[in-house]
Amino acid sequence: LNGMLENCVMVVSGVGFSCRIAATRCDPTAGVMRGTVVAVHGLTRQKRDFADMAIYLAQAGYRVWSIDVPGRGGSSWLPSAGHYN
Repeated sequence: LNGMLENCVMVVSGVGFSCRIAATRCDPTAGVMRGTVVAVHGLTRQKRDFADMAIYLAQAGYRVWSIDVPGRGGSSWLPSAGHYN
């Protein structure tokens, strides 16, 4: 429980393709974990937008996962526009 931002990469697989999803995890700094928050940005943004919020929530006892949706930030693109539905 350190409150530091840690960059991670997850691989999500679909039918006939896979996609690298960039994520940041911020662990709680308080002794008791109160829950988990998943932050997902809008169309033109990225996971970095949640850094200050993640640190604030970690100080309040929450683990925060911020992700870049496919095609944004550090995540890879999906192989076809049809996969974005």
